[in-house]
Amino acid sequence: MSAHFMVLCSLLLIVMTTSSARAQYMPYPGEAGLETVETEHTHDEFMLRFGLGMGFGVASVDSELRLASADGAGSTRETVTTELSGLTFLFHLDVGWAVLPNFVVHGRFSELQMPSAAVSSDEPVTSTDVRMPSLRRAPTISIAMLGPALTYYMMPFHGWVTLAIGAAVEREGEFEGDDELSDVGFALNLELGKGFWVGEQWTFEVGVRLWWSRTTSDDRQDAENVLQALGFGPTLAFTYQ
Repeated sequence: MSAHFMVLCSLLLIVMTTSSARAQYMPYPGEAGLETVETEHTHDEFMLRFGLGMGFGVASVDSELRLASADGAGSTRETVTTELSGLTFLFHLDVGWAVLPNFVVHGRFSELQMPSAAVSSDEPVTSTDVRMPSLRRAPTISIAMLGPALTYYMMPFHGWVTLAIGAAVEREGEFEGDDELSDVGFALNLELGKGFWVGEQWTFEVGVRLWWSRTTSDDRQDAENVLQALGFGPTLAFTYQ
C-alpha cells in the first residue's frame, strides 16, 4: 500500500505542477505574511497573435461618370458618389516584440471583406458608366493593410488597446475587371479588448475593432475612383507570448 500511495502522490504532484498557470510562493513560518503570494502573468518578449471577426461596414466610392447629354448628342463627366454597406469579415495577424513589460511593438497584416454589398447611388447605374462595372450587381469589397502597430496590456485586469496604421490596397478584380489592385492608400485599425490566460504563454482575447481606409484607382477612361471604407465589429484572437 505504501508503494501505491507514493506513486499516486508523485503523479498528483506532477499534474499540479504542470497544469498550474501561475507560479506560487509560500513563505516559511515566521516570515512576514503567511498568505500565498501569486506572481502575475506579464506580456514580454516575442508576441504572435492571430484572429477573426465579423461586423458591419459602409463604404463610399466617388467616381467620374460619363453621362449622356439631354439631347443625346454627346456626354459629360460628373462626379457621383455610390454608397455600399453590408456584413464584413475581419482577419488579422500580428508579430512583434515587447520592448517593455506589457508594451508590444509589432507588425500587423489585416483584411476587411464585404461580400455582396448593398448598393445605393445618387445617379442610376447604366452600361455607359465609367464607374466600376460590377456596381450593376452586388460587389465584393476586399481591402488589405500592412503596417506597424502598438499594443498595450493593462495588467492585472488584462485589458488591452491596439493601434495600427499602414499601407492599404483594394482588390479591384470585382470592380474594374482590368487591374487587380488599387493604388496604395492607407488604413487605420483601432482595437480594444480583454484577454484571458489559457496557458503559461497563451491567451484568448475578445475585442472590438474599428477599421478605416482610403484607396484610389484609375479606370479605363483615366478617371479616378476614391473608395473610403469604415468597418466595426467584434473579434476573437489567440496570442502567444
